[in-house]
Formats: sequence, structure tokens, C-alpha cells
Amino acid sequence: MSSIDMPWLSMCIPTYNRAAFLRKTLDCIVTQRIFVETDLIEVVISDNHSTDDTEAVALEYQKRFPQKIRYVRTEEPVFSALNFANALLHAQGKLCKLHNDSISVFPGFLEAAIELIRNNFDETYAIFFRNGSPLCPVGTSLCASMDDFVSYASIHMTWIGGFAIWKKDIPEYIHYFTERSHHFAQTEILLALLERGRTIVLYNEKFGEEYPGVTKAVTTKFLEEVYLGEYPLLLKRYVDSTLLRREIYAREVQRLIVLHYIPNYYGLKKRFHLSFVQDFAFLKNYVPLCRYYAILCMYPLYAYIYYPYIRRAKSRMPKTLLNMLYGASSFVGRGFRR
Repeated sequence: MSSIDMPWLSMCIPTYNRAAFLRKTLDCIVTQRIFVETDLIEVVISDNHSTDDTEAVALEYQKRFPQKIRYVRTEEPVFSALNFANALLHAQGKLCKLHNDSISVFPGFLEAAIELIRNNFDETYAIFFRNGSPLCPVGTSLCASMDDFVSYASIHMTWIGGFAIWKKDIPEYIHYFTERSHHFAQTEILLALLERGRTIVLYNEKFGEEYPGVTKAVTTKFLEEVYLGEYPLLLKRYVDSTLLRREIYAREVQRLIVLHYIPNYYGLKKRFHLSFVQDFAFLKNYVPLCRYYAILCMYPLYAYIYYPYIRRAKSRMPKTLLNMLYGASSFVGRGFRR
């Protein structure tokens, strides 16, 4: 296949034991006019040695669209980042976008993605897909600094469904997936691009949603060790090198705990009957003991009154009750456990 014949967009779908959801996702793509009538889009499915019907589903769609759907399967189960790499390495498109096997693709998104590629054909800008966030403007925005990108993308920069990389950049950056032991290689690549002077085009339109019934192995230990253990450390590195302002970093940690950890914790508590003191004790490492208990007691009231408002915020966390309870100064200088 010559470079002229290569597709413009590769939808790279790493998957494992989600055959039913994979079928729905593929249906969302192959029924769109731009996929059927042009050769601009391909789908790459990387199966992490599934034990369900994933292979049969993938081969069924590959048979229907042999020139547009590629299916690869690992010889044995591998760490998720290696499966992401496998999908990207088998892609042929100018832009290779990772996409979750359990998230739909709304009509019109593929056309929008092709337009983004067309407008950035010289591949000067990187592209990140933010799925309709209230934290940043609707449409497309340019993030030339790490401060802007962290403010707008926030914790969602860890989401693989938003990550895209130009085919020409894969050889230089693929080792982030194959040689790292943490969960956020895709985030590290985005930050490395900014560090090297690249601007990121942030596309903020709702382009898909997760199907009902998707189960995830989320525990308080996972939330603490992965999201609070790995993600802030990636950012802290750039605070130390002065590429990310300390106040932006501190605000991001606040967002992480207020908007993600605590709501997830309450969901897990209701589901698994967790103990406040035992399973939420990690927060004592970040705030004084009195604030810790105040947060536990007052969060339900906060969530009822303030959380909907924060979800509508455009760029900054408002100075709400919890901001006063554990302000930025509570985190800056405390560091994170390594």
C-alpha cells in the first residue's frame, strides 16, 4: 500500500473479553457513511488474548470489510499498555486514535476527526479528543503550554479514548508503552510533546458514551495507587522543571480528589459496604486530621449543592467549601508517596 492509498484515520481498539460491547462499537463505526463510502478510515482491533467470543466478532467484521478492518491477537495476555502499543503499531492511518471497546462513536465524529487531520495536515500540532468536558470551551482549542493543557484536559488526559498520535511519531514514542510499568504512558507522551514545544489541538465535543452494564475492576486501592500514586507524579516532574506552575498542579490535585476519588469512593462504599476510617484513611497523608474528618462528614452536603455547579465550570475550580477545607497550600510541599 502506497502512502497515497493509506487511510487518514486509524481507530485503534484494544480489547479484552468484551465481545458484546465490541460488536456495538464496531456497528457505530461501520454504519457511518464516511466509513462505507470512502477509504479514509480504518479500524484496528488488538485482542489481548480474549477467552470469550471477541475473536469471532472481530473476524466477522473483518470479513465484511477486509480492506478497512484489521484484527490482531496477542499470543498471551499482556499488560494493557502493551496491547495499546500493539494496536498502534499495526495501524496505517496518518493519525492513530485509541478508542475504548466499550464506548460508542456518535454520527458525525468521524467526519470531524478527518477535518481535524485535514486542517493539521503538516502534523505540526498533536490532537487530543476531550469528550464534551465542561472544564474547557466547546469546539477546538490550542494548548501551547502545559498549564493550559493540564487546566483544560485535567485527569481526562489519562483516558486512552482521547489519545491520538501521528503515525510518523509512533517510532519515537512507542517505547513509552513498551518500557513503562505505570498505567499512563499515553499521558506521559502528551506531556513530552508539550515539553518539546509541540502544541496540542484539544477537540472538545461529545463524541461517544459508555454502554450501560460495563463492569470495571475499580477498588479504593486501585484509585489510590494508580490515580493518586501515578498521575500526580507525572505532573510533579514538570513542576520541578518549572514547565508547570505549582498552583496549576495544586489545583489539579484538588480536582483529582474532589471530582474523582471522593465520588468514586462513595460509589464503592455503597456497593461494597466499605469503612470510612479504614478505606478512606489515605487522605490523612494529604490533609490535617481535622480536615480529613470534616471532608468525610460534609462531602454528601457538598456533593448535593456544589458538585453540579463545578461540573459546569469552564476552567477553574470555584472557591467552594472544600477548597477552603483543604486549599492548595495543604498539598504544595507535602509531596506524594513514592
